[in-house]
Amino acid sequence: MPFSNTPLSIDTLFSTIRYLLFFIIVFVVCLFSTTKSYADNGHLESTDPNLDLPTFLSGVKYAFLVLAPNEQVEIDQNHHSVLLNNFANYLRSIGFSGVGISTAEKLQLLEQSESYCDIAYIKIDMQVSDKFFTRHSIDITTCVGSEFRYSNNDTLYKDAFLIDKLFTVWKKMQRDKVPYFEANRLRLPSYATSWTLESIDNYLRKTVDLLPFEGIYELVADANINKKAKLALMTNATGSYDALYLTGAENFKDWELGEKIGELARTNVPNVFTTKWVLANKTRDVNAIATLTENDLIVKLNNQTVLQYRKMQAVQSISPNMPTTPPMTTGTGVMVASTGYIVTNNHVVEGARQLWVEINNSTTKERFQAVLIKNDTVNDLALLKISDRNTKGSTALPFQFRTNLVDMGEDVFTLGYPLTESMGDNVKLNTGIVSSQTGFKGDANTYQISTPVSPGNSGGPLFDSYGNLIGIIKSRHSKAENVTYSIKSSVIYNFLLRQVPAESLLKTTPKQEEAPQLKELVKRLENYVFLIKGW
Repeated sequence: MPFSNTPLSIDTLFSTIRYLLFFIIVFVVCLFSTTKSYADNGHLESTDPNLDLPTFLSGVKYAFLVLAPNEQVEIDQNHHSVLLNNFANYLRSIGFSGVGISTAEKLQLLEQSESYCDIAYIKIDMQVSDKFFTRHSIDITTCVGSEFRYSNNDTLYKDAFLIDKLFTVWKKMQRDKVPYFEANRLRLPSYATSWTLESIDNYLRKTVDLLPFEGIYELVADANINKKAKLALMTNATGSYDALYLTGAENFKDWELGEKIGELARTNVPNVFTTKWVLANKTRDVNAIATLTENDLIVKLNNQTVLQYRKMQAVQSISPNMPTTPPMTTGTGVMVASTGYIVTNNHVVEGARQLWVEINNSTTKERFQAVLIKNDTVNDLALLKISDRNTKGSTALPFQFRTNLVDMGEDVFTLGYPLTESMGDNVKLNTGIVSSQTGFKGDANTYQISTPVSPGNSGGPLFDSYGNLIGIIKSRHSKAENVTYSIKSSVIYNFLLRQVPAESLLKTTPKQEEAPQLKELVKRLENYVFLIKGW
């Protein structure tokens, strides 16, 4: 008979239960042992003994996942990757504010970055054998080329719990969330020279026998970030040329004026040079060929043109006379250093190839050519410097930066050049009060003031009743009367550091004695407020 109707005995039942309990216990022990094994066997190595992983993580904001070309194409074509998305979530959990997987995501984060060192480059590597992962590693590369490698050689089964197992492995590398601390951000290498804007300007103006290719060059076209890049081509001690950075990487804090972009060495072929050209991230040199013509500097890599610069006038857009055509843009600026530095809004000078500044008040009528030194698109700030050979400089500024928070209800005033076409190009005075310590939608970097302004006031100084600089005019509310926003002087002060002589940036707090009369303050300050014109 194949089957029996005889009922199971009690002993048989207990015996069966004992066997089942035994197998369950063995399974749990094995599972525990496996979990413990792959959680404990991770190993973290670093190529920089002076840099630990938590310190590095605290100095970066974004992570770029490095993918093979075919993998990147698949991701960019909206193919879903559970593994990568889960890994990205893990990276966010340990402190990264943004993770770039697709090319579009990476470009967006790059636009938000203030430095290439805001970014960590991360790659996952796994070795697959049949139904197992026999090795898995995570490589983290810094902006200066140093690396962290976390590796684990435990076997992971490719089952439904694989992602959970991997999370357990990854947390061995870094478990805690690390808060961002800008002071821990790495710095790219410096290619500093002794050249400054003043020394370049003086050299190009005063040298009678300039070499044919010396001068200022502007990037013709660049689809990436450095759309307005300018460099100076200067002869060096060997008789060849140094390419010096001037402007164009304003979104990044990694470049300083006067740093060397490339060294051009002569060859046996006329006007053809070999060069080590520094890449935008400053991490390595690229051997390239540079060709100089009467008007162009062309840099080629593998016989393909990668950069083309067009020669401007010997000195950056400097001509003896101001253009006679109407300016493309106008605004106001205020001198922040006696050596000719002027701060204004970025939107006042954006897109201008030539800049002039004017003083036009009851006692003074002067005009000078200026150049853009630095800008900040996020806070809408720009730093100019008078480059005109006729500038005589100035005495010490008759005001200081007031960087403490201004109280609501304090009296303020602004000087500027609004609506010059209809109101004339002489300086105008407007008064008001601080109506809020925050700006549009609660912006902590701006004040709301009741001072009425018009187009042309942008970039103009905002003073307190003692004549201290407390901000510059940024914009007005389009739907509210006499609601104006001013960038706080503390933001401006930080923007100017490393660019303007420190002795010029004097901080102050409000004086306790009686404030001077407004008309006295205006006479004291009006020679330091400029009409800005751009073409």
